[in-house]
Amino acid sequence: MYGSNFTVKELEARFNERQKGWGTRLMERIIESSVLEELTGDSRRFDLHIENTEQLNRRLMKHD
Repeated sequence: MYGSNFTVKELEARFNERQKGWGTRLMERIIESSVLEELTGDSRRFDLHIENTEQLNRRLMKHD
């Protein structure tokens, strides 16, 4: 499983900047052995962090 905020073409271009042709070869191998899925929507990472922090604080307050 691979995850990225970039499209395949964007990744290819970024890796090709480092070494010409390397990004193309890499993306060809990834595409050949993968099913591409685009996930859309808002990120919940920050919201989950806040929720977890609040839960932890409530648990800690019970033990004081």
